[in-house]
Amino acid sequence: MKNLGIWKDYTTFVFDCDSTLSKIEGIDELARMNGVFDKVAEMTNQAMNSSSLTTGIYEKRLELTKPTKQQIQEVGKLYIEEITKGTKQLIEFLLKSDKEVFILSGGLLEAIFPFSDFLGIKRENVFAVPIYFNEDGTYKTFDKNCPLAKKNGKTKILQERILFSGKSLLIGDGMSDAETKNIVTTFVGFGGVVKREKVKAVSEFYLESEDLSDFLTLA
Repeated sequence: MKNLGIWKDYTTFVFDCDSTLSKIEGIDELARMNGVFDKVAEMTNQAMNSSSLTTGIYEKRLELTKPTKQQIQEVGKLYIEEITKGTKQLIEFLLKSDKEVFILSGGLLEAIFPFSDFLGIKRENVFAVPIYFNEDGTYKTFDKNCPLAKKNGKTKILQERILFSGKSLLIGDGMSDAETKNIVTTFVGFGGVVKREKVKAVSEFYLESEDLSDFLTLA
């Protein structure tokens, strides 16, 4: 990790949210609330260990879960309550250092917004999957055209929506994060919450600490 001491050369930092900035997987927490945790968590684990996430898988998890608007708000609070140690200080440091900070996640946008607000990250710098509700607050659907609900979605967002002014660094825990390593300058695998050997194997750098404090120390 010593080579990352040249962090000053990086202008753009991109973070996955679930099991990276926060300890939870939002969709799994929603599934727990609705009594379908085992089924949904199994699909989540399969998706995180491969690049096989498709719109069909994404839709199946949400159809099983059927989260309400109120539950999305509860998960937004959980992201903050279960924040990974060192995250708040790291993001504050990067922002004060005039770095561009993004969240790039396959999670649900409306749940992540409260968390990004808490961290001080601009909402226009948050990329996740929008979800829609009926008038009574029950689940209606999600944005099926969002690249992040499909295979290689994070790579597509990086290529088409995030403009890098210099060196870029992405930190994430899953294979959908690791597949971006040819787009960003440096990919850092994070195994603090869930260690995935496939991610570790393809990571130029890998953080096995339980939090992001080690990365903050480097910065």
